[in-house]
Amino acid sequence: RLVHDGIEAEVIDAFSIKPLDSETILGSVHKTGRVLTAEEHSIYGGLGSAVAELLAETTGVSARMARIGVQDSFGTSGGYDELFAAYGLNSDAIVTAVLELCDIR
Repeated sequence: RLVHDGIEAEVIDAFSIKPLDSETILGSVHKTGRVLTAEEHSIYGGLGSAVAELLAETTGVSARMARIGVQDSFGTSGGYDELFAAYGLNSDAIVTAVLELCDIR
């Protein structure tokens, strides 16, 4: 659990998409009402998609959700920090996504 500037965040290490840890994810959603997935690859067909399917197929669950990761684009090469900034995966991008998800920005 992280707290920063009045925002409390629960971080889940979803190291496996299959099997997806539905119990942990849904437990967090019930507490927070929000989901932000961050992936070091395409946002299509990965963790974000699996979580979105879980939320859509689970009765009684309502949550705002956003996904950050590589959009539908061709890859490029560069250093770790450069690529994370280019694809919106660095800490600044994650903070911005959280603030938007919480209607703060």
